[in-house]
Amino acid sequence: MQNHGLANGRAFRLARRIALLLLVAAPLTPAQAPDDENPDKKTTIEGLEALAERKLRAASEAVADKIELNINALTGPARDAAKAREQLATYAGFVLSDGRTVGADLVDRMLATKNGRLRRELARVLVGAAGTLRGDKATEAKLLTAAKQADRHYSAATSILVAMRSKKACAALAAHVRHADPEVRAATVRMLGHLGDETHAPAVIEALQTNEEDVRLAAIDAIRLRKFRDGIAPLAELVDDTELPIAQAAIAALAGLEAREAAPAMLSALLSTNDATRSRLLVVALGDIGPARSVTDQSRIEKALKSKLSGRNRALARDAAFALAKLGSTGGDVERALTKDLKAEVARDTKNIFARLELARTYKQLGDCSGNRTFYKRAIRDYKAILRDDRRRKNRQTMTFLGIAACHARLGQFAKADSYLSKADGDIRPLVRSNPDFAEMRKESRFSQWFE
Repeated sequence: MQNHGLANGRAFRLARRIALLLLVAAPLTPAQAPDDENPDKKTTIEGLEALAERKLRAASEAVADKIELNINALTGPARDAAKAREQLATYAGFVLSDGRTVGADLVDRMLATKNGRLRRELARVLVGAAGTLRGDKATEAKLLTAAKQADRHYSAATSILVAMRSKKACAALAAHVRHADPEVRAATVRMLGHLGDETHAPAVIEALQTNEEDVRLAAIDAIRLRKFRDGIAPLAELVDDTELPIAQAAIAALAGLEAREAAPAMLSALLSTNDATRSRLLVVALGDIGPARSVTDQSRIEKALKSKLSGRNRALARDAAFALAKLGSTGGDVERALTKDLKAEVARDTKNIFARLELARTYKQLGDCSGNRTFYKRAIRDYKAILRDDRRRKNRQTMTFLGIAACHARLGQFAKADSYLSKADGDIRPLVRSNPDFAEMRKESRFSQWFE
């Protein structure tokens, strides 16, 4: 029996009535048919309701058997475990004969087992079934009670509560942000990152000062997710942290927050580091953040980025060029840094379709970063030349048609984009639906066939 989200007694009674109505509507067997001479055999509403109860009980028992089989499979081979998780998630909202949901039963099993793998697998099932379990007060209450103990179940319980979007979790568990166990603190901060509000910002920011990397990473991510603007200054202090994972997370968070006020700190870190990985992270983030708040800072940033264009590290030069394009600087030095090597490769071998495709994609990406329409037009020109010279490769032609269509869509030329999409072989709708290049085109009903 499939999951119908029967998460409480009220829904269970409704299902029972539905089953009863189905039984009433169905033809009666000779054994069920009324007998005027024997009133005891007459079919009554009460009798049908009892029959419905027996049917539902039998279905519940069948589900219970399947649950046992799938729970046993969770600790078996990976393929069997994956199937078992899917099946158990399907049944999570089903009400058992004792009135509990399967979800509540799985929570009980997770809390009772001493088998670490089974506990983790059951937690994965419950996270996957969280959409079904939302509103299941019994399951939520069990998880909250378990989490308050702050024991080995804490991380799993809070992960499930987060997935369930529990409205009670923060009030019940936020105090654990200062717990002695760093694993409990990290799990609490992660929970606040998903479910918290501005009142939790001070505790999350305070967690940045701990020595435990997991807690600090959780705090950085929570600031990013909840967009705690008070956390920007503390994050800016971490961009040159000696621990690269911390610096990397802080840089990414500041970029996600578009924290323009942090640009000077990031520039300072860029100028002082010799680490190639950290340099690339900072360069990309400076482009993503956008123009600095002061003209002086912006000028210094552009100067620093341009100094990377001619360096030996070509990956860093490429990142710097795209960052400059995002900041509105698209001079000849930026274009040369991105296209010089590709143009030289094409000049050596005009039949090198891969280099030509990469050159067209580079112009397209320059257009995306800068908004400069000229780059889209250059990309279209190069894509069309590839179509002319590479007629035998249908799979490449399809992606080239898609590239041309994307450029036209970015230019607002939706009819031309539609024309090139129509030339592609096969069903390319999944590629179009997931492509942000066609976001504006999607708004016009006449092109709805590409987004269905």
